[in-house]
Order: sequence, then C-alpha cells, then structure tokens
Amino acid sequence: MHRLSFALIIVGFLPVAARAAPLRVDITYIDGHIVSGPLTPDLDELPSSVFASFTLAGPGGTLADVIESSLVFGDGAWSADDLESFSASFLPTDAGGLAVTSLTYSYRAIDTPTTNGKLAANFPLEIMGIDVASGLPFLYQYDTSSQTVTEIPEPSSVVLAALGLGFFLPRALRRTKRGVKQCA
Repeated sequence: MHRLSFALIIVGFLPVAARAAPLRVDITYIDGHIVSGPLTPDLDELPSSVFASFTLAGPGGTLADVIESSLVFGDGAWSADDLESFSASFLPTDAGGLAVTSLTYSYRAIDTPTTNGKLAANFPLEIMGIDVASGLPFLYQYDTSSQTVTEIPEPSSVVLAALGLGFFLPRALRRTKRGVKQCA
C-alpha cells in the first residue's frame, strides 16, 4: 500500500516538475553620466550603479513571462506593473546555466515628488523625465551592464526530494538496524 501511495504522489508531481524552472535575471548598470539637463533634487550625484531585476516564469522571455520586476533610481521605483515591453533571449553556457543574449525592456513614465514623466528603458539604460523644480528635461545614461541569470528551484522539486527521503530513509534505517541485530 505504501509503495502505491508513493507512486501516486510522484506521478501527481511529475507534470509540475517537468515545467521549466523560473528564472531570475539581475542586471547591474555602471558608467553613468548626464547626457542633458540638470541633476534632479532627489540625487546628490548620479549613483555609481543601478540594479534591475526580473523574475520570469521560464525562459520564454516575453512580457507575459515576467512575474516580478524592480528598478529603483532616485525617488523613482518601477515594478512589473509598470513594464510596457519586455523581451529576452537566453543561450546555455558551458557551465550548464543560461546567459542573456538579448534583453530589451521599457517601463512606463511615472511621476515622483521631484520629477514628472520619469521613465527607464535599456540598453544603454536611460533614465529621463522633467525636473519639477526647474521644469527642464533631463537624460541620464548608463553605458555598461552585466547580467546574471539564476534558475529558481521549484517548490515541487523540494517536495519531491523530501518525499523521497521520507519514504526511503526510514526503510534504510530499519534495514541497517536489522543488519546490526543479525550480526550481534
């Protein structure tokens, strides 16, 4: 009976385990400079780096695949709800992971206490908008980026591993105890 229930549990989880693992794509932008306009009041200086992150349902790389997203710059913060477009392509690496071969995205314009119509788009990363205090448009640009792609383990994989250990470990321990008793 135990083997049958264990087999049914495994068969129930196989379709979940067969799906592609979610991916986290992290991008760090550096080498920022002011292309035009003033430095907005929310900044003492341009940040030395800007970090963007995307969690995708799988390696499909379309806007529909984006589960979570974040990019913060000054007093502006964008999330997945602010994405207007997203496209990514990946290739396998020699180490067995994935590498970004192309990535384009654009967030919608947002208003903050210090800027109007602030928006972010890549590559290069451009942050632009209108400074509220001066009324002048600004454009900041980050010319260099590095990307990291991480596969996020599915909870179902952890559950399957725990079920396997829960099923086989007690049996192995019983066999080990039997072997010790027989030798004594």
